[in-house]
Amino acid sequence: MSVPHPDFRVAAVVVTFNRPVLLKRCIESLLDQTHALTEIIVVDNAGIEDNKDDIVGLSGNINYIKLVHNVGGAGGFHFGLREAFKTSADAVILMDDDGFPERSAIEQLVVVMTTRELGVVNCLVLDEDARDELCFEMPYAGEVINDLPAARRLSVDGILENRVGAFNGTMISRSTFEKVGNIKAECFIWGDETEYVMRARRMGVEMATVVGAHQFHPRARGDLVQLKPFAPVRIPPQQRSHYFYRNLGFIRFHYMSFSSFLKGGVSYFITLTLKVGIGEALKCTMYYIDGALDTYRLTPSRSTLLAKIPDSN
Repeated sequence: MSVPHPDFRVAAVVVTFNRPVLLKRCIESLLDQTHALTEIIVVDNAGIEDNKDDIVGLSGNINYIKLVHNVGGAGGFHFGLREAFKTSADAVILMDDDGFPERSAIEQLVVVMTTRELGVVNCLVLDEDARDELCFEMPYAGEVINDLPAARRLSVDGILENRVGAFNGTMISRSTFEKVGNIKAECFIWGDETEYVMRARRMGVEMATVVGAHQFHPRARGDLVQLKPFAPVRIPPQQRSHYFYRNLGFIRFHYMSFSSFLKGGVSYFITLTLKVGIGEALKCTMYYIDGALDTYRLTPSRSTLLAKIPDSN
């Protein structure tokens, strides 16, 4: 494949936390790309593993930044994306440390982004252990895509329009960053990628998944429960569930219908009460409303979370 703009400058941002073996696999895959990256920014979320020297020694264009505090995936990507666009990068590709791209993936993303003038393009995220299956099911054209053959069948010229699986092999153009802004850092985890994509789509940014550009990733996990007639509910680990509930409240209130927001809140309250306990259901309700109002006052508050990101104020 010939890249129409060989001088198109792409930087990568990888957020990591205590997974040195997986991080090295990711970085080695990025260094082996057919479209060379101008810089790889590794954002280490205050992990206890001391593997900076091993990673930096792989290449001269790796910028390894170890933060003092764990700012979550959202804070890590927020910081990394901001730093990457301080350089001359035309676009930045984002990924977690446990994913890795196929060798021509970035080249294919560059081709589609430049020829179609898209603001966000994404790899197709496949299960690393079953590479014909998607890690995250993708609703599309009235169907649900679960595997590579279905993605190929439903795509047009290898493209799934207006659908991305952020932030796993997600390339964001400079113009999109300038128009949409940065990632909502106070999300911390669970929901920052959804919020950013929905915000970009609302602002008219065109996006697509490139079916031939493959990103490999561990299969999605999580407890999805449905008590009919209520909507399906995802039950996250209780020690961090407040992040999920708060971000869910923000997304549903600001980007979906009010009825969807109310139905979601009721479904979570009833399902959690029956499956986990009234305490978890009440926690969900409080954080759900905190997110919907975009106050982010409950612990940890927005001010507390943002203060931990270098130069965020």
